[in-house]
Amino acid sequence: MKCITLILAILLFTSALAYGQAGYLDKTFGDGGVVKVAYSNGKQIYPLDIIALDSGKFMHTGWMIDPAKGVNAYIYIYVMKHLSDGRIDSSFGDHGYRLFGPAYSLTKARLFLCPDGGVLVYGDRWCDSIRLLKPSIVRFTVDGNIDSSFGDNGGYLNIYTPDEGYFEDLKVNADGSILAVGAEQSSDNTGAYYVPTITRITSSGKNDVSFGDNGRKTIDSENKSGYMYGAILYKDQKVIFGCSPLLQTSPLQMVMTDSDGNIDSSQWGGGRLREKLSDARDFVLALKESAEGAIVCAVGIATNDRTISVVTRFLSNGEIDESFGNFGIPLLPYDNYLPYLYLINIDSNKNTLHAGFIDDSSGRFSVIMRYNEDGKLDSLYDGSRMNAGLSKYVSQINSIAVQSDGKYLVAGSNNTRNGGWWYAVFCRLNNKPTLNVPSNTIFSNPITVHPTPSTDNCTVTYTLTASSQCTITLRDESGREVRTFAQDEYRTSGEHKEELDLRGLASGVYFLQIESNGSIQTAKLIKQ
Repeated sequence: MKCITLILAILLFTSALAYGQAGYLDKTFGDGGVVKVAYSNGKQIYPLDIIALDSGKFMHTGWMIDPAKGVNAYIYIYVMKHLSDGRIDSSFGDHGYRLFGPAYSLTKARLFLCPDGGVLVYGDRWCDSIRLLKPSIVRFTVDGNIDSSFGDNGGYLNIYTPDEGYFEDLKVNADGSILAVGAEQSSDNTGAYYVPTITRITSSGKNDVSFGDNGRKTIDSENKSGYMYGAILYKDQKVIFGCSPLLQTSPLQMVMTDSDGNIDSSQWGGGRLREKLSDARDFVLALKESAEGAIVCAVGIATNDRTISVVTRFLSNGEIDESFGNFGIPLLPYDNYLPYLYLINIDSNKNTLHAGFIDDSSGRFSVIMRYNEDGKLDSLYDGSRMNAGLSKYVSQINSIAVQSDGKYLVAGSNNTRNGGWWYAVFCRLNNKPTLNVPSNTIFSNPITVHPTPSTDNCTVTYTLTASSQCTITLRDESGREVRTFAQDEYRTSGEHKEELDLRGLASGVYFLQIESNGSIQTAKLIKQ
């Protein structure tokens, strides 16, 4: 695989021009592929989920903080809508967004688009009267107003849970009723743990008292769970819960129920799946159902000194799909990196997207890995080249969505302080590679590097047909950016010769890349 990845990377990099390649920011979106939102009215936003709408539009939700009133006391749920080019849609809500709150926690907030165009925000919300987080849903109309006919003035709060809880996934039935799955906290003499739950809610936003205990039903997961990271509403109204056992050597565990909350003993040899993937503690980070009913699972592997993550796939009968990756488990793409990828999605081409961050000796980088349908790492989205694009703007990825045209939308935050607070970042990434020369190319001749091989310095020569901003970077054989010589610096039209400092670089093969006005040229560079 490494050899194949290297060959394909070289072919792409040594093409005369590369424009709109998969794995790169979509330059038609926002400012060079990036939209930043940092409110000037004193409130700061932290996005937690994003969904793609029709015609390239999108919507996101999260928490809006008013620090002037006290961070812990005034955190609001918000919904914001954007146009296809990234601009905020001012016709939605109050100049593009709508608030509902206050809330307290930054743990859960997700979006669901109803068939009638209404929007549900679900997760958890602070219940001030009892000082606990409770499973919550807020309904907005298609134009961004709170739907006061739903629940209590637009909001549903499950006060029947004995302790804290949250919703992880939900489904809206044809009659408008809601089936929501999540977890609630419980405790005994050994400490606190989480219990899977199913809740039925009427179309008017009230608990369906005909179901379970006041509309909710707890599920016996057999093993105490430190946290339940994944739950999905599976085919035929079944429910799958992924659990995080507390024991350090526990296997990955999932439980399947029917929609009434009964363990489905006809599945998985009694409705429970246990699979030992490592010598350490294996637990579910995220779940997604494929079009064929397979269960794609992001798995955390926790040892005493670190936690890493991989992605695997289970067949509907609960067996690992050995045709996926390396007999069911993809090999880690980096020997010296610590990947912690906690998000998962599946695009229209049946590729699995695995997103989060990686740690290495030089820092932490936000990445998206893409695995083909057979579980093999896609060299166009192997995560390395994201460090030159996505990681430059996004400190933490919180959600990833797929547009109808196949492009990927990323919602995250940046920890570069803006008046004392983080700001929200949204990126759009190309999916399909486009290696043709664009008609508006700004380079009149191929770039050259001299001398080659080079030692401590080299000279790059390139010619621009028009004045523009230029970014000059150096990448290693995997596509990872190792040095930036110029970042969005102004260059006049005509020929340019620039001396580059190569001191401190290890000997080997590199690729020098110049990007200007949407066009990219690359030249091979050998460092002695």
